[in-house]
Amino acid sequence: MSANLLLHVREHPEGRVIVTPVDFPELSVDADSYEAALRVVTGKLTRKLRTMSGSMRTALAAPVVAELDRVELALKREKGTLRITIGLVVTMRETSGGLLYIVRAPEIPEFAVSVTLRDGVKTAAREGLKYLRNWSLEALLASDDVGTVRLETLTLSFPPADEPELARGDDPFSLEEFGDELTGRAAEGRLGQLDRRDALVERVLAALASSGRSSVMLVGPGDVGKTALLHEVAGRLASGKVPPALRGRPLWRISANEL
Repeated sequence: MSANLLLHVREHPEGRVIVTPVDFPELSVDADSYEAALRVVTGKLTRKLRTMSGSMRTALAAPVVAELDRVELALKREKGTLRITIGLVVTMRETSGGLLYIVRAPEIPEFAVSVTLRDGVKTAAREGLKYLRNWSLEALLASDDVGTVRLETLTLSFPPADEPELARGDDPFSLEEFGDELTGRAAEGRLGQLDRRDALVERVLAALASSGRSSVMLVGPGDVGKTALLHEVAGRLASGKVPPALRGRPLWRISANEL
């Protein structure tokens, strides 16, 4: 059985090439040539496939049906309105309830929405990307849809089902490769700011700094601000506006698929 992995390839006018696995944008590679970027991405994906569950393998083995799209954003800034274009990848999936359109923005790794109507893709993207108005100017310009873009499918064989598990010392997992350091992105101005929730942020920071109970679980329905709260915590850590026990600490995000 083989995995059909969709790649988003962007060739910038100045010569840089960015290859992003659509399903795993955290493995994106920026290189001087397409060949170099593809070689590194292939290595990362090959290592990732070794640890995937049966259900994930089945999903990735299915044929990929996707297309490119774009959405124009008008973001209000202090000195006027900035207009940028964000590239989208729309993947079509058959579900028990009908056809589902999954919308991702390769330049915005944390963004993903789903809609049931193709005509609703741009509206959903505009709504979901509103938080970009809090990004720095440099981060916004870096996300603008410039250059030549295309989609490719990379087919990789899954390792044999009876392949022995890796010993702990040989485990290739690393935070730097599979994680996303939110404090670093916050320092670059790539995360939004949380408005009017200082008391809640202070409670989270106090809990994390506690020597007796230093774990926090955020529970709630979608779109209530859990991710925004994490972004604010990352911003506080990056700026040093945290309790002494947390100063200098990074904040990493790892999806369940990598655990």
